[in-house]
Amino acid sequence: MSSSTVKKGIPHFLVAFFVERRPLAHTLTLLFILTGIISYYQLPQELFPPILTNKIEITAYYQGTSADTFDDIITSRIEDEVQNIEGVKLIESVTRDGSCLITITLDDSTPVEDTLFKVRDAIDRVKPDFPEDMDDPTVVRKIEKYPLLTLSIGGAPEEELQDVADEIRKEIEKIPDISKATINGKAKREVHIYLKNDVLEALGITPYQVKELIKSWVNNSPLGEIKERGNHIFITTPGGRPSVAFWNSVILHTGGKKLYLSRIADIRLELSEVKSLSHFNGKRNISLTIFKTAKGSSIRLSNKIRKLVTEWKKRYEGLDFSVYSDLSVYIRNRLNTVKSSAVVGLILVTISLYLFLNLRVSITVLLGIPTAFLISFVYLYQRGETINMLSLFSFLMALGMVVDDAIVIGENIYRKMEAGLPPKAAAIEGTAEVFWPVCAATFTTVAAFLPLLMVGGDIGKFLKIIPIFVSAALLASLIESLFILPVHAVELYRTGVGKSPFSNWEPLRRAYARILGKLIDHKRLTIAGAVLFFALSILVMKLFLSFTLLSQFDADQIYIRGKLASRYGIEDTERVVSIIEKRVRDCLPPEDLDSIATHIGTSFNDKMEFDVGEDLFQVFVNLRKPAPQNFLERFVYPVIMFGTYEFGTRKHTAMDLVKVIERHLTDIKIQRLTVTKPKAGIVRADIEVSFSYPGKDKDEAIKKMVQAAHILEDALARIDGVENITDNYDPGKVELELRLNKRGRELGFSEASLASALVPYYLNVKTARIMKDVSRDVVVRTYLEDRGDIDRFLRLRLNVPGSSRLVYITDICSIVPKRGLSRIWKENGVRQVTVTASIDKNITTSRQVMKILAPTFQKIKELGVVTDIKGEKKVAEHTLRDLMMAGVVAILGILIVLLLQFNSFGDSFIVLISVPFAFVGVILGHLIMGKHLTITSLLGFVGLSGVAVNDAIIMVDFLKRHLKENPDKEHFIRAAAIRLRPIILTSVTTILSLTPLIFFATGQAMILSPMAISFGYGLLAATFANLLLVPTLYCLVHRVKFA
Repeated sequence: MSSSTVKKGIPHFLVAFFVERRPLAHTLTLLFILTGIISYYQLPQELFPPILTNKIEITAYYQGTSADTFDDIITSRIEDEVQNIEGVKLIESVTRDGSCLITITLDDSTPVEDTLFKVRDAIDRVKPDFPEDMDDPTVVRKIEKYPLLTLSIGGAPEEELQDVADEIRKEIEKIPDISKATINGKAKREVHIYLKNDVLEALGITPYQVKELIKSWVNNSPLGEIKERGNHIFITTPGGRPSVAFWNSVILHTGGKKLYLSRIADIRLELSEVKSLSHFNGKRNISLTIFKTAKGSSIRLSNKIRKLVTEWKKRYEGLDFSVYSDLSVYIRNRLNTVKSSAVVGLILVTISLYLFLNLRVSITVLLGIPTAFLISFVYLYQRGETINMLSLFSFLMALGMVVDDAIVIGENIYRKMEAGLPPKAAAIEGTAEVFWPVCAATFTTVAAFLPLLMVGGDIGKFLKIIPIFVSAALLASLIESLFILPVHAVELYRTGVGKSPFSNWEPLRRAYARILGKLIDHKRLTIAGAVLFFALSILVMKLFLSFTLLSQFDADQIYIRGKLASRYGIEDTERVVSIIEKRVRDCLPPEDLDSIATHIGTSFNDKMEFDVGEDLFQVFVNLRKPAPQNFLERFVYPVIMFGTYEFGTRKHTAMDLVKVIERHLTDIKIQRLTVTKPKAGIVRADIEVSFSYPGKDKDEAIKKMVQAAHILEDALARIDGVENITDNYDPGKVELELRLNKRGRELGFSEASLASALVPYYLNVKTARIMKDVSRDVVVRTYLEDRGDIDRFLRLRLNVPGSSRLVYITDICSIVPKRGLSRIWKENGVRQVTVTASIDKNITTSRQVMKILAPTFQKIKELGVVTDIKGEKKVAEHTLRDLMMAGVVAILGILIVLLLQFNSFGDSFIVLISVPFAFVGVILGHLIMGKHLTITSLLGFVGLSGVAVNDAIIMVDFLKRHLKENPDKEHFIRAAAIRLRPIILTSVTTILSLTPLIFFATGQAMILSPMAISFGYGLLAATFANLLLVPTLYCLVHRVKFA
């Protein structure tokens, strides 16, 4: 069988098979629809897709140590041991007073679970060097937390609120897909035993002896069991009691003496020292931050919890319950925006098909849209994906493309019927004629989108749903268009197809033919002019277009993050926060402000990573929903969403309100204070520059790094559009370094024995734990009564090892005060000081700022400081590199498909001419819309490169066949004119489907607007190239000589 026979036979056979078996086609369609609907409702709904990180976290605690000491004895030793593990890409650590967090980033190809075991083995090797009483470090895979909402509880005494919060937390955590609920502002009940040091010294008893005796009174442990026939009896000791009376009556036996604990100590049942507090609308409360699993649906879970809140209000009368920072509200609003855009796009597509074809043909085409998308939802569900802004944008993008195949086939069937063929023959002949070109067109688009999966890092994981969803939708649409659409056409076209209001294309075809004829007559000049126009467009891009990673967007929250000097405690921080909360309430209009929630003792750092400390705070300014901002939101969306589309009263953008708040907080002088709004995507810091200094002298390194940071901060402050300039240099509390002298060593003291002697006096650790009931336990802590007195410390007397003799601490060691760091940040074991800043992208971009800073970096280099530029610039460089690779692979993939279709480099080159001119449209589109080029713009172009060639494929196929039939110029031009209607229709439908996002994007949909601009304007330019340049270039490349 010849290749031409195969080419003709296979399409005819396959199409005829389904046209002759219409019940089978309808049953398959029903199956697709039912499974698609079930899958859609099973998919979780999120704002953005969840990201599984390839990171490992190591957490270690040893209370009572400064950050410098902790880094020396624990953090550095762990870092040295794990850095040589295979697959480790980056080691980052932050060491605080008494704790450290080490984050290990692995190569994408390294299995996380296997590396976890290697990291644990590495820590086991260095554990013998750690303090004996230190708990083992924990090693876990870093799991991204997915916050759902925060629940505020107030209106009662603190202890009552804590009991209620505990009960509610347990109830919430029983809900499927809720991962955890953490209580903020909670204090535990503890038995505090304040030892009277003067009495202890008079009796010759040390605090350490008392602690050990107390432990013997709280020993709650199993002792075994008595096994009696038919009866088993367990034996346990009950341990202590959480009451002051019990502890006052405790008798201690020491040195042959009996004495009541009350003689040597004051005992109180108190709440523990609070390390974090929570406020809601300026009042202290207890709040629960509720997290969900990656696959949990935010909207469904939020609805469940809100129903429970209604029940709790009845159960706990008099208490105030409030829900805020509810992610489902933002998700619902943003998804409604994209859904509304999709519905508007679908309506516009339907109208255009009806106007330019007719009602029955448009119905035939539109019937395939839900089928194609429902098949895609089945695929998404099987992959474990979610419905989110990106997948819905993919839906919107694919909406115009999935109808392309249907339009080409439906229009060709329509043309065959116009030529006089009966419906059944027209369906088979019309589909078979464009079978292979349509397949090639679809596969070129898939070949363009799938390489986008090559984009690495978190941003690649973030955006991967777009190529996956679009490719799935296109392949589903191809199946529907080739095998199901002809069946619908036979049934709908039985009584004819009728005429549309604008079905007469002849005047437009004649005008097109005249223009094309003139271009072919001057083909060399035409192509030269096109090349010149392309070169000028590239020049315009370099001169007038700026690049930024992601677009700026309006938000529903504002973050006020602050830090006091490390010497301040939680009460001091709360006083500052109260002032800030009042200022915010006073300066923001009530139609803009919804509520204010504050966490004291915790905050996000400059890179939006969670941090803890009594000197930290974060205020969440929750804004009201924005008022309608354009014609669609005001009049169209509420109608097409059947009243479910909700708007608010806010008339100012979050950025406007940020500036208002900043003006009212200028006189608050604390170590660090920033006012920002949430940022898009993965990169949290627009500007992020880290400094390190080689050498072993830590004090000199800190001095040089801080000097470099100040130089950079001064330079940034002079650049318009740079805001929230800050650094992570954090001077610590004063540390008293005890150095044993000669006499101390002669008396038998060592560093270890000195530490053991002092720990009972000053280290705030639990002595024992009493199990009160199944829901609560009570911790016993012992303190010196006057442990906060520095003079008392200098008069402290310690037992000489091996005797009862007492010596003053000042006689056995010298005491040297020094100030270290409160937090130590390191990368791959090297200490760093990092400067961060945010950019107002309406004024400048990160790239422009970096160009201005070039002389500053040269000045810093002269200090001997090493500069590492991170932030948006670093991510953008890696992403652009991956995009270039993806673009090359996409072009090669498209070329392979074209060679399979045409078996000719010349024809493939002609088809590809539409790609560079599509890029011209991308450039002009961003200039017209006043937008920066972004990563999503370039992602859109890479995907567009496959779409742009679709019409060119069918155009070249038609030109080749008609030129063989009749090498006449008029016949050649008539063949091109035949493709005028489907080319315009496929372009118009795709562009119209994206119109809402191009012209009416608001909120977080602004992130996706540049991609829509690339697609819309790029396709418009490619349409002109396909209609005018492709036939002209065909004549030039093949040196066509007309008869």
